[in-house]
Amino acid sequence: MTGAPVPPGADSVQKIELTSEASMVGDSGADSVTILQSVKLGANIVLKGAEIRSGERVFQSGERISPAMIASLAAFGYSDPEVFQRPKVAILATGSEIVDIRSSPGIDQIRNSNAPMLSALAEKCGAESRILPLVDDDLDRLVDTIGKAVEECDVSIISGGVSVGKYDLTKPALSRLGATLHFEKVRLKPGKPAVFATLGKAVFGLLGNPYRQP
Repeated sequence: MTGAPVPPGADSVQKIELTSEASMVGDSGADSVTILQSVKLGANIVLKGAEIRSGERVFQSGERISPAMIASLAAFGYSDPEVFQRPKVAILATGSEIVDIRSSPGIDQIRNSNAPMLSALAEKCGAESRILPLVDDDLDRLVDTIGKAVEECDVSIISGGVSVGKYDLTKPALSRLGATLHFEKVRLKPGKPAVFATLGKAVFGLLGNPYRQP
């Protein structure tokens, strides 16, 4: 039987498909098995400890655990391996011209298409994403929302307000919060205005126009 221990004294196993079983004639009622193909020494036997050599590493630290890896961990007795918590990513779209995707935009408005895209990308990378309520062009509200996002999440991504216009309030909001601004432009076109700041945690500011995203 597949997976069963090898009987004492046996040094090889033949597949049942390569055998023939028949009842013997006589009073004993015993069965006989004919081996239809010669068997090599040690055939179809997995030796104890054959999965890995002594001292060999099963997996590297930091690897993403796959279903196959879970089986291997279970085989070696690791029922509760230590793992990293999935990072929480806050997604915030800002701008008075942005409306919810379920709303009908006015002549000077667009739907919030960036937030669900960024959320999906974060989830694809293994994070837990949280789309925050829209914030219009109000510096106080933006400061408050970013501050709460940084408190509750590991990474914050702000869509919009990263350029130099009158209503581009992302950088002023970060400045008021005391964030360290590491860069505010990237060598990319379209998509040049981009912010990376730290406020104890990472904060990214991306261009708000979905048609200007790379």
